[in-house]
Amino acid sequence: MKANANLPNIVFVLLFQPSIVERALDPVADNDGRAFLEKIVQANFDLPAVPLSMVHQLFAAELEELVGAYATTANGFSQRRWGNAYIGCVQPLLRNLRDARRLISSIAVHLPLHVASDVFEVNIVDFLLLETLRVFEPDLHQALFRERRLLLQRARFRDGGRREADQAAAEQLLTLVKTERRDIARDALRDLFPPLEWAYDGMEYADDFHLMWIGEKRVCTTRCFPRYFELQTAPGEIPESDFVAFLDAAATRDGLTAAIDGVEAEDLLTSLVARLDEAVERLPVQHAAVLLPGMFVIAQRLAGIEEANPFSSSWVLAWRSTNRFLKRVAPGERGALALDALRQTEALSVGSLIIHLSDPDTRGQESGRAFEPALDLHTVEAMKIEWLRIMRNRALDTNALLAQPDLLTQLYTWRDYAGTFDEPRTWVTEVTSTDAGFANLVMRLMKTTSSHTWGDHVSISQSTFDRDTIDDFIGIDVARHRCEAIDPTDFPDREVALRTLQGAFEEWDRHTTGAAG
Repeated sequence: MKANANLPNIVFVLLFQPSIVERALDPVADNDGRAFLEKIVQANFDLPAVPLSMVHQLFAAELEELVGAYATTANGFSQRRWGNAYIGCVQPLLRNLRDARRLISSIAVHLPLHVASDVFEVNIVDFLLLETLRVFEPDLHQALFRERRLLLQRARFRDGGRREADQAAAEQLLTLVKTERRDIARDALRDLFPPLEWAYDGMEYADDFHLMWIGEKRVCTTRCFPRYFELQTAPGEIPESDFVAFLDAAATRDGLTAAIDGVEAEDLLTSLVARLDEAVERLPVQHAAVLLPGMFVIAQRLAGIEEANPFSSSWVLAWRSTNRFLKRVAPGERGALALDALRQTEALSVGSLIIHLSDPDTRGQESGRAFEPALDLHTVEAMKIEWLRIMRNRALDTNALLAQPDLLTQLYTWRDYAGTFDEPRTWVTEVTSTDAGFANLVMRLMKTTSSHTWGDHVSISQSTFDRDTIDDFIGIDVARHRCEAIDPTDFPDREVALRTLQGAFEEWDRHTTGAAG
């Protein structure tokens, strides 16, 4: 510049970091770049370092402008948690304006990827903490996705022998961070993944917290983890935006009907009931007159579907969430709404469960649990009467009742509410008056289960009949006579059921003979 632009009346202002230029001049200045620079620069103007307080102030202002609209309770924001995370994990990494700008830029780029239809799909505090790790500790951030089993800890209590190995692996994660920053990283991991907190000498959380974390869209849950690292909802899971839209649709009957049909068309009904069970406290009670019948409809569509774990099946989640939501309705309104929901939907399966959960004649006999009915006795009796009315009308259409997925349960419920076997037995007699009808009913009464032996790679299906059931509704001798008089090959799609029943008679006879001997 001195050689090529030494023009009169012109002053050049050079902006540079002195140490960098001095090192660059060392090779041509006998390793004294500073002295060489002094010959060129006539006046020095040193810019003062920006105080950290100003860096933090500017960062906070830009962050508020960028994400302030998403800092809501629905997105998991709490002033206390964010304050602790910011002071303990974010602020110590913002050493200068460049650091602040880098983090703000990363947040600005990734924020829109988690927004769908104005709904923020993840927890805002988790998102900001993970972005902080992405910018300042990229090696640790990349390792989080690979170590999801360790971080989520969903299998630890089923495999207690992994405790020491998991603790060692948790400490190994910190080696990806410089020594002086490991305390910050440890605090960030404890905040992001409370299931792993025990490994860093922290608390151990009971399973009850898992539902709370899911409701807050936390990264520490198997449901939400993929949203943060794969930028998508896990296959088979309903997106948060769709779930929010479903809740909004509960304002009108037509809107909710369309929403339920849409979710079912996407094959996400099982995911929806899991969300309803997890988020009962979020369900809009003010729309109970619309939402409660909708939950009856959803539960009924899942009735009779067998799943691997009967204790947490979609059917269980469906009726459980329905009963829990009913308990949130004002006591003076529950009875009328529950009765109206049964009348509107004619959902016999879920209706009988809701009745059962509030019926002192049945629930009062169960030990070990406090009896906390959602409905009063007057409503229970009224719902039984309505249930019987619906059942009797449905029985007029043989095919409609035969098509019920939990036919056997409904037949026994019919007996219980009517106080006698007469009505269901009369219906069975009419159904089985023809060979085709008998074959159809036998098919519906057959139970199919799966068994898996240690070392096998596949399960084996087994079909059986319950002797008491056949005796209760048909009669052993009548069923045997009808079965022997039918050629199973005349009903190809019912042949297996008929032959299985014939085999069951032989098995029952052997047990009877053995018992007599």
